[in-house]
Amino acid sequence: MSEHPSSEELRSLQDGTLLPGRASAIVLHLVAGFAACREAIPPALGVVLGTRPARGEATPEEEAAYGEAIQRAAARPLQLDRLLRGQRTDAAELAKRILAEGMEVLEALGPEPLVVCEALLQTSWAIRHENPSLMVMLARFAIVKADELSIPVYGEAFVTDFRCRAWAEYGNAQRVADQHDQALYSLGRAHELYEHGSGDRGLEARLLDVEASLAAARRQYGAACIALDLVYRFHRRHGDLHLAGRALISKGLYTGYSGEPGEAARLIRSGLALVNETREPGIVTTGLHNLLFVLVEAGDYREAQKHLLRYGSRLRQEAGGEVSRLKLRGVEGRIAFGLKRYKQAEEIFRRVRAALEEENLPYKAALVGLYHAEALLALHDPAEARAVLLEAIAVFKRLHIGPEEMVAVNLLRHSLERLGSDKLAILVREVSAFLRRIEVDPAAKFNPRPI
Repeated sequence: MSEHPSSEELRSLQDGTLLPGRASAIVLHLVAGFAACREAIPPALGVVLGTRPARGEATPEEEAAYGEAIQRAAARPLQLDRLLRGQRTDAAELAKRILAEGMEVLEALGPEPLVVCEALLQTSWAIRHENPSLMVMLARFAIVKADELSIPVYGEAFVTDFRCRAWAEYGNAQRVADQHDQALYSLGRAHELYEHGSGDRGLEARLLDVEASLAAARRQYGAACIALDLVYRFHRRHGDLHLAGRALISKGLYTGYSGEPGEAARLIRSGLALVNETREPGIVTTGLHNLLFVLVEAGDYREAQKHLLRYGSRLRQEAGGEVSRLKLRGVEGRIAFGLKRYKQAEEIFRRVRAALEEENLPYKAALVGLYHAEALLALHDPAEARAVLLEAIAVFKRLHIGPEEMVAVNLLRHSLERLGSDKLAILVREVSAFLRRIEVDPAAKFNPRPI
């Protein structure tokens, strides 16, 4: 607490009418022994708090009255804490019912707004992968319920903090749903509320975490990494190794996107050593997948192969859908190619390409087509390689890709008959690397090495 209590607040503290959050803060402030405040404390109140010795300034009756006031002030935060614990338990149960039975559950209930708000936030987060649109709707409803929280019951600081959190989670939901401009507004509102709240550093760390995710979604990886540095330091300092590790895993992925895959691998390994999978199911699988990705981007194929042999079965089982499994299979093909197992790589790329076409994902299929053509060139089959490249080029043009991507694709098209197999393979590798790069960095320019 940085502000000194006013005389009106001291009187409210004495009669037990001060809001619980402010009451507990003032008690701690007074006991801490701030000189200016000690002078403003009524003598008997100072005796009860232990901030000045008893010198007979107050009667026994006055001292007893002050003592009762302090007991009431100290008890109210404890009562609030018990109330919140009970309501959070109710919220967890309500969240499970919403997931199982749908939003109709709320129509039959009339619980305290905090229970509904907490349940909505938990449910919103739980469905982030399956239904981003519903995630946004639930988070928005949570903001409405947060505005109904009673300040006399919970205290102004708690209510403001909770509203801040609701707006932050709403912004995060909008980020997941690719509503980036709306997410920026929501996080701005969350910051305004934070400035008027209790100054809870844990809440600030959550805000930074959400902002990092939004910055990364907007391809601002440097800003994302700076925010995650602060998140990591906060959680490490406060002993929450899981959240510290989670921040490192995210920072590692964004560092990889920034073009530093070696450093990215180091960060992800450090993060994996800290996280607790029991606390957050799926976090280890996400980290392992990210580590495999950055190892391949770094060209560390032997290490990537070791990683795949150790964790491949788990990654395949927990891939989360056919498209994710095909993506992982494509990475396996890149590892095989990097280890000069060209026949194995060609077979993988052929099957993945066909499967992606069946999934109606022409861009991803065309990108794998570039890998497939490079494997065919390594197997000394230039005719088949050029046929595959022509198909991929036709897809890229049909999809009306961006101007910078079109520069790369057009150069490849004009080089098909003019370059020998070795130089064509180099150009194919440059184009595929650029197309991967521009997916995470829209400002990237195609600038291939001379061949």
